[in-house]
Amino acid sequence: MTYVLQAVAALLLLALGAYLVPLLIQLRRTSAALEELAKSTSRDISRVADDIHQIRQQVEEIGTLAKETLVVPAQVGRMVSAFTQNVPSLFRTTGPKPGLWEILMEGAQAAMTLFRRPRADRPQKEEPYE
Repeated sequence: MTYVLQAVAALLLLALGAYLVPLLIQLRRTSAALEELAKSTSRDISRVADDIHQIRQQVEEIGTLAKETLVVPAQVGRMVSAFTQNVPSLFRTTGPKPGLWEILMEGAQAAMTLFRRPRADRPQKEEPYE
């Protein structure tokens, strides 16, 4: 009887070994593939992060440039409107002909309207997708 138990135990160990060895080999291959995937993903994420950082810097530079570019026309437009409102006597004409100052100021105002759009016509700022 002991020989039968030893034979059954030996067969069970052999069967268990036959299943465990390929399983352990497959687990080792899977872990190596996961490590390679983790390294590859890490490299890709660092590249994407660098690209996002560069794009963010460029957008900030463009925003700063746009803000600096639009400051002068807005200030000139405010100055022209303040000047025309505060000094109305220079723009009054006594006859049917407009005065020199009135012609110059109307031209400046017309030029300023080309640079500055009304607030209703300005495009709406998009919300961030985050």
